[in-house]
This record gives sequence, structure tokens and C-alpha cells, in this order.
Amino acid sequence: TAKLDIQGPASRAAMERALGVRLPELKYFRFAPIELNGVPCLLSRTGYTGEWGYELYLPPVSVASFWQIFLNSGTIKPAGLGARDTLRLEVGYPLYGHELSAHQTPVPASRGHFVDRSKDFIGKAAVVRDLEEGCAHYLCGLRLDTRRAARAGDSVWLGGQRIGWVTSGSLAPSLGVAVALAYLDADKCQEGNRVEIECHGKHLSATIVSPPFYRHGTARAAFAPV
Repeated sequence: TAKLDIQGPASRAAMERALGVRLPELKYFRFAPIELNGVPCLLSRTGYTGEWGYELYLPPVSVASFWQIFLNSGTIKPAGLGARDTLRLEVGYPLYGHELSAHQTPVPASRGHFVDRSKDFIGKAAVVRDLEEGCAHYLCGLRLDTRRAARAGDSVWLGGQRIGWVTSGSLAPSLGVAVALAYLDADKCQEGNRVEIECHGKHLSATIVSPPFYRHGTARAAFAPV
């Protein structure tokens, strides 16, 4: 199965113009089967960018023709995966392999949001344990004082003590400063705490903040979207 992600505030209108169709009404995290240009597809609205966005699942043999249709429309342009990564970081979305892993439950990353304890699921006992007993560390947002970005694995320090590590870091194009997500000791997670990030031998000053760094619908200050 192939997939094309069309993301951004104008994504729906742009897709409808390119394909000459009216797309179904979809709420966030919903999907619907749809036939486009005679091709059975699955359309979802689960964009991991913090903006309006759609994903089009379709047979691999058809993906090149749809790619060309979108490019020929003049309003949809290609973007690399790095662009998606900066966008998901700006809104504080965790990514598997960075903030999420098989080595811990989702509780330190989400503090229990999106967990329905009334249902049974694999790993429920561990999740309930972390919810009831607490975790040694939790995911926090860091807003740096500079455009220089921290990187995954960089140590976070407070008062000469190592209190955690960065999981994702980048310049936030929409904000004009660097931001990061980091796991910090549970008793050091207070918003407003000033910390330092050790990055290639230098210490970058940052403030603990509550994600999202960028909120949907606010003006993108630093760079116009491509």
C-alpha cells in the first residue's frame, strides 16, 4: 500500500481542485473509503503536523499518477520528511523511536491522556502501575534562548545536576527559535525552570514550557509556508 500525505490549512481545497471532486466530511482521526479517478482509496485525516491535513492510501501502481496530478495542480508542492518532523515537534507530538519506545509505557510521554482504563489492552497492568505510582521522569518541552538546536541524546542540567535527556530537537521554523522535547526527572518538571542543554561541549540555555510550542491557527512568524 502506498500513501501520500497532503498537509496544511488549504489541503482540502487544494486536493479538491486537483482531483475535481468533493471530499467527504471527516473529523480529526477519522477515515473513509473513496474512489478517485477510478482507483479505490482510503482517505484519512490524521495529519501529524498540527495543521489540517489528509492522507491518501492507494495501490502502489497508482501512486505515481496521483503524485503527478498533485504536482500539476500548481498548489501542492513536495516536502521532505524533515519538514514533517519540525512540524510535529512544534506541536509537541511524540514520535516512535524518540519519545515513544518499547522500553517504557506511554504514560511518561502523555501523563495518561488517551488511555482508557475501562478497556483491556496489551500492557494494561504496566500502564495502570505508572498511572497510580507515578514515573521517574516525564516528557517536557524546552524552549531555547537561541536558534541553535539541541539533538536527541543531549543531557539536560539544572543546578549542576543532570536531570534528563533530549529526545527531539530542532529549529522551529514557525517560531524563529529552537525547541526540544526531553525526559526530565519527575520532581524537576516545573514550567518556568531554567535549564541548560549540553550540546557538543557547549551549554544552551532553555526554559521548561508546556507543549505545544505552536498552536494551530496562530500566525507562523518566522517563515512563510512553502
